[in-house]
Amino acid sequence: MPTADAPHPTKNRYISDSEHTELAYSSQGLAMQWKAKARVAASLAAAGIILAGIVMTQIATEYSRSTVKKNAAQTFERMAMQLEESVHDHISIPRYGLSGFRSSMASVNQIPTAQQFHQAVSALDLRNDFPGVVGLGFIQPVHDDHLADFIAQARAEYQNDFATDASHNGATHYIVRAVAPLASNRHVLGSDLSDDPMQLHAIEQAIKTNSLTITAPLRFRRSGTSTWGALYIMPVYAHPRHAGHADHAPAPDSDSDSDSDSDSDSGKTMLGLIYATVNYSDALSVLDENTGLASFTLYDTSSGHPIKLYSNSSATHDSHGLFTVERHFELGGRTFTFRTTSLPAFDSSVLSTPRTLNMYIFGALVTMLAALLAAELVLRRYRARRIAQKMVIELDRLAAVGKLTNDAIAITDKKGRINWVNPAFTRLYGQTEQELAKKPIADLIEVARAGPMSAFIHALLTRRDSFHGEGSLLTSNGCRRLTEIEIQPFSGHLAATTGLVVIQSDITERKRDEKDLREQTVFLDRTGAVAGVGGWQLDLRNNELTWSKHTRRIHEVPEDYEPTLEKGIAFYPPEVRKQLEAAIQMSISTGKGWDLEVPFVTYRGRKLWVRAMGAVEYEDGAPIRLTGAFQDITSKKQDELALSESRELLKVTLNSIGDGVITTDLNGDVTWLNPVAEAMIGLHLAEVIGQPVNHVLSLVDQDTRSVVENPIFAALREDATVGLPANTLLLSHNDCELGIADSAAPIRDGNGEIIGGVMVFHDVTEARALQREVSERARHDALTGLFNRHEFEERLGQFMRSVDSHKNYGAVLLIDLDHFKIVNNSGGQAAGDQLLCQISALLTARVRAHDTVARVGGDEFAILLERCTIKHARATAQSICKTIDEYRFIAGDGHVFRVGASIGIVSTEWDWADKDELIRAADDACRLAKELGRNRYNVWNNQDQTIQLRADDTAWGLRLEQALDTDGFELFGQRIISLAPGASECDAPHLEVLLRMKGPDGERISPGMFLPAAERLQLINRIDRWVVRKIFDLLSQLSEPLPAQSMIAINLSGQSVGDPAFCRFIQGLMERATFDVRTLCFEITETAAITNLSAASTFLKCLRKRDIRIALDDFGAGVASFGYLRNLRVDILKIDGQYTQGMNRNPLDMVSIKSFCEVAKVLGLTTIAEFVETEVQLKTVRELGIDFAQGYSLHRPQPLAELLEEPRAATHQASARPSSPAL
Repeated sequence: MPTADAPHPTKNRYISDSEHTELAYSSQGLAMQWKAKARVAASLAAAGIILAGIVMTQIATEYSRSTVKKNAAQTFERMAMQLEESVHDHISIPRYGLSGFRSSMASVNQIPTAQQFHQAVSALDLRNDFPGVVGLGFIQPVHDDHLADFIAQARAEYQNDFATDASHNGATHYIVRAVAPLASNRHVLGSDLSDDPMQLHAIEQAIKTNSLTITAPLRFRRSGTSTWGALYIMPVYAHPRHAGHADHAPAPDSDSDSDSDSDSDSGKTMLGLIYATVNYSDALSVLDENTGLASFTLYDTSSGHPIKLYSNSSATHDSHGLFTVERHFELGGRTFTFRTTSLPAFDSSVLSTPRTLNMYIFGALVTMLAALLAAELVLRRYRARRIAQKMVIELDRLAAVGKLTNDAIAITDKKGRINWVNPAFTRLYGQTEQELAKKPIADLIEVARAGPMSAFIHALLTRRDSFHGEGSLLTSNGCRRLTEIEIQPFSGHLAATTGLVVIQSDITERKRDEKDLREQTVFLDRTGAVAGVGGWQLDLRNNELTWSKHTRRIHEVPEDYEPTLEKGIAFYPPEVRKQLEAAIQMSISTGKGWDLEVPFVTYRGRKLWVRAMGAVEYEDGAPIRLTGAFQDITSKKQDELALSESRELLKVTLNSIGDGVITTDLNGDVTWLNPVAEAMIGLHLAEVIGQPVNHVLSLVDQDTRSVVENPIFAALREDATVGLPANTLLLSHNDCELGIADSAAPIRDGNGEIIGGVMVFHDVTEARALQREVSERARHDALTGLFNRHEFEERLGQFMRSVDSHKNYGAVLLIDLDHFKIVNNSGGQAAGDQLLCQISALLTARVRAHDTVARVGGDEFAILLERCTIKHARATAQSICKTIDEYRFIAGDGHVFRVGASIGIVSTEWDWADKDELIRAADDACRLAKELGRNRYNVWNNQDQTIQLRADDTAWGLRLEQALDTDGFELFGQRIISLAPGASECDAPHLEVLLRMKGPDGERISPGMFLPAAERLQLINRIDRWVVRKIFDLLSQLSEPLPAQSMIAINLSGQSVGDPAFCRFIQGLMERATFDVRTLCFEITETAAITNLSAASTFLKCLRKRDIRIALDDFGAGVASFGYLRNLRVDILKIDGQYTQGMNRNPLDMVSIKSFCEVAKVLGLTTIAEFVETEVQLKTVRELGIDFAQGYSLHRPQPLAELLEEPRAATHQASARPSSPAL
């Protein structure tokens, strides 16, 4: 029994009071009571399950019957639909046969004879292909007026074996003309169907709708039985022009029936009607084979009174099954009803008794199994409660034990939720049992590196694993506690895992002590490592030496190394060992410590510097222990040595460099300077120490002589490196002036604090003078001393920018000397240079001091007149022209020369894009002044057509240059026609080569547009070379060489004729030519020839050596003397087109042409008339005796390559007439 002081066992809070009372019973009585309760409960549960099973079985059986019947109804409806479709298809078969038969009869386009009809029907397999068809017949409509003729024709056809029951009634008769098979249907032959109203109605309906029409039901008798059938009738039409002798019937109305052919039969003649006799029993009897589950009946319901046409073999009486389906459809104008009724065979499959019995048997079995299962579950539940009560007893005993331990214990269920805790557990967590109840243990503990605790606990429960380790928890007041945790699974009576036992011991204080100890050890080691200091201790009583971890690290000894006093001393060099021994002895004697910096060699042989410190400890007046510190100071020693070396090196360097160096303190007082600075300043170091740097260094601006601030002060003030202005002079104390360049910067100590300044400077006197000279040379002309072109353009650009911003105005004069080449060629280059220098002086004298005069070319000068009106510019230009015109240049050999000046003036007030555009305008104005007579000026004006032409020349120049570089030209040819009677040019064509330029959009530009600009821009020579080279290439590539009598005329400019290099170019091409060069003819204008007669004569002689013909082009345009023809040996005179155009209107032109022809005859020259463009002109030139004619009306130019390859037969005949007026 527990004592009064002992804690009372705590009643488990998860068991009720009644259950605690039951625990007091004896075990045997308690077991019997539980068994009785269990049996009663199991019996009641089984009875309830059986009752419920009976009810559910009945409900399921009724539901199954309803579902089966519903499904059967749907199945029967689908079967009835299929039967109805089959019936419809079978009674529609004659319809398709009639349609095909009608098409074959219509293709004959006449009423068939009996023989033709029989043959057509015999080709059909009526029995197999058209079941139910008894026979076919042809009905011919016969008007009452033609009845006698019809009967006579029919009798003749049937050899008098034909009779009809038709009688005269004044209407149309529909008589059966032919039947097949004839034997079984002969009784129908000759029948007048119009006598029967029902059949007449069907016939008229067929004609009206032009489609199949079925008659009302007809009774057929066969072998004593009666069956139903009908006639299927269709009309047959033929085209009117093929209608033969058929009686005409009215055209049918249009109808949309599937058999209708109203579109194709419209306007045709009806041949008659065909019909098929159909027995419904024969047509549908084949369906009896597949109707064992249902009976069906077909009715004709068109008249409102149903007529039963056919019933299958199963419908022997009007039986009523479970299911009946009735469907309607139309065919041939009749309405049919199809009724399907289920038979007992089908009904019995729906209401099958075995199926219902099976449902009852299955329900009984399921009910019994459910009752047994319910009884077993009740018994198991009672057994489980019994086991639970036993566990409660055990838990109560465990609770009594748990109260006596200091370890926190908790027991969980199979899901890891707390079922029981001991008092130590509640104290540890600071929570009550009620607060901890049913909490997941995973929410209360933490295990490092175990992952999510819920997954960890679940794994222990699942695998029945145990765990022992360290963890942590969080108390209710938020404190973190460290614990040692043990978790064990436990099993119940059924040997299945039912929970976990969790035991925790608080180890927070122990862990804190261990951590403090580790941290103190680590702190000491880390502090020693950071400071590079290790400790050591020597016990003098037993000579035991102890080293700290860092001391061992400095010695680089192995981990198992055991130090001794002798080994420790051996790490030092011999001379240091004696020093150490003396220091130790002194310390023991005096009690004072020692502090030495000595060299040291590690265990691995590395040489270091160390600081060895030590002191003596006494006990009872006797030394017992030596304690000291040991520090690696190698880096410090190396830094001290490097600093000493750097200082020495810096001193030697500063004394050796070529720059002056001076240092100051923060106040700008001199602290040091090197020998170069001494020499440049003119003072020694001893004289300047402590002096203000401004007194030592006197700095001024070279141009203004104003004082310049010493850069040291700026460097100290701005805390940055600064330099001196570019033109700074140093005024030394020995009265010298030196140009210097320098930089100054602040000096800092080891902490980065500024402690002074330093200035480095060097002598740039000579370099500055050289730079000034180079700059002057770069800006001035070396010969005249004037500004050069680059400087002039720079100044002009600056001035134009100032014009834009300040509305200034001015003018530019571009001056080109006249006749300078005469002086240069006669007196030599020295004379030319002397003239240019003298002209430069004259120009400078005629302008103001602030105006800019420059030499911009060989003999070209430019003047920029700033703040000058155009009126003043004119006056200045006039003055310059007059001064230069009056000036006489005397060469070294005594010759006197007179030169002039052509001046172009441009005002800056115009809106110029840039300086280049202004200079080009001045150049254009200057060239125009030269062309207008030289020694004058010309003012640029954008309205001046001549000036505009110069501007256009610039644009043409760019396009011509591009065309020359990219083959932007094309060669064309125009035929030259012989005017001699009967002459033909089939074998020897004559033509003139013409030039076109390709435009940017593919158009062709006439030479009149670009050749004048090419001549003014001196590009015509290059164009001539391009033309001649291309012609030589084309003639070399011809598939068939031209006859020697042919003529290819090539135009040359005066510039090319007067160019010796061009003559050599022609000669080179002729020497390499692979064709007969005698086919060539070069044309030169009269003006070009007489302008440079000597050069032209030389050029023509060169060509004549090769037997090349020469033509004098545009003869008469230059009104030259006929006497020039004596010196110019030419072969052809091309009369200028202005005479050809005016000869029929102007008698003077006519006389001129006659005179040209007379001169040509005297000299034996061939004549060609240009610009012949009308028949009158062609007739006139032929009468005047001119040899050849050329013009657009005779031949329009075409590509030269194409023209040269044309067959000879395609050439123009001598009798050619003008094709069109000139364009």
